[in-house]
Amino acid sequence: MTWYHAALLHSIVANHPFVDGNKRAGWLTLYVFCAKSGLDLDPVDDDAAYDLVVAVASGKLTEVREIADMLRSLTTGP
Repeated sequence: MTWYHAALLHSIVANHPFVDGNKRAGWLTLYVFCAKSGLDLDPVDDDAAYDLVVAVASGKLTEVREIADMLRSLTTGP
């Protein structure tokens, strides 16, 4: 999992570009970006993914490096 994947998730979830659905849009965008990068989020622990996205949205996780570390634990692949 690269810094770029984490930065993408953070940018969408924390900056609220949409009126509604920022967490869903952030996760879906990350999911597609990971798939295009050869990383696999399947099967993902739904509770862990939810906790990660909510932590980013609530401001508990603000450092992209920390988000990348958490994302690494959810992925398989290179």
